[in-house]
Amino acid sequence: MQNYFEKFVSNLVFASFIPSLLFVYTIIFTFSSVIQPNILSELSNMFNGIGVFGLVCSVIISFIILYTRELIYSFYRGLFLPKIFSFIEYKRAQRMRNEIDNITHEIEEIAKQKSSPEIRKREIQLRSQCYVMVANYLSCFPAYYRDKIRYDDELLPTQLGNILRAAEYSCRSYGINAIAIWPRLVHVIPKENYEKIDEVNNQMFLLLNFSLLALLFSGLSLVMVILFLNQFKLVTHFFTLAVISFVLFYVFYRFSLPLARNYAKMYRTAFDLFRFKLLSTINEKLPGDYDEEFTTWDRICERMEIGECFSRLSCDYSNSAKLPKPIEETILETPFRSKLANVFHSIGNLIEK
Repeated sequence: MQNYFEKFVSNLVFASFIPSLLFVYTIIFTFSSVIQPNILSELSNMFNGIGVFGLVCSVIISFIILYTRELIYSFYRGLFLPKIFSFIEYKRAQRMRNEIDNITHEIEEIAKQKSSPEIRKREIQLRSQCYVMVANYLSCFPAYYRDKIRYDDELLPTQLGNILRAAEYSCRSYGINAIAIWPRLVHVIPKENYEKIDEVNNQMFLLLNFSLLALLFSGLSLVMVILFLNQFKLVTHFFTLAVISFVLFYVFYRFSLPLARNYAKMYRTAFDLFRFKLLSTINEKLPGDYDEEFTTWDRICERMEIGECFSRLSCDYSNSAKLPKPIEETILETPFRSKLANVFHSIGNLIEK
């Protein structure tokens, strides 16, 4: 029962439906006092109750959110903001680099001193602290540790955007273009591993949806403030709602950041564990060393991105006619989501009746 409930909560459909449901009924409850009674009465008669009307609106909004999730991610990654807004993240990266440099300098100074148990203990503590700080830095920013981060073309304006961009570290680790290879890699990831990645992604999407709808509600409240400027009581009421909603928008966004870091770790781990499995699936010769792996992935990414490469792929075509072994259950088999589709189809039939 617990596993079923976890799947229920983390499912992508409900990650959009639950926020939409709360958003619609909050609007109905909050704005009913300023809506003309005859409008509410007509809606109630048309949909056999205001509750059914709210359910219909929730389903519509949830599917709009579901099919525009890439735009929502782009919004929170800061892709729609001017580059000048990256200045805050640039200063944050500089502060973290300065802290790392200070600890590194202290470690170097300690290494020059005469060895003793106390000095050795202090050096171990500093090295451990430096390791944690470097790992945190690399998980937050898309840059090499030893390179100064570039303000112009690497940083994005938001923390979420930089965390997700830093997850594409496979490019600097293995020479893999993560954006080009990920759609292929998901087909060789075992179902149980992919479900963990998908679960964290859906949880993050749930919080981002709450954040986005809180921002929309704040905007609607400000519109009400403008419409009722001559009524002090209503202005105070809706302005308070606007402020509270905007705070919730930021709070839900901040809550999504730990989930984004967790998702980024799982995303990187998928390349660490299953990149050779993808090479075997496409009958590509496994590299013999680190340099050869870079060359191999460079050729494959060229073929995947532009349809050709400057050097031939070394695919073993002798095995291409063999049928692959049957997979017990792939990530494309999602009976739970099929049941959800049937549920929404049944709701649609009831509404039509």
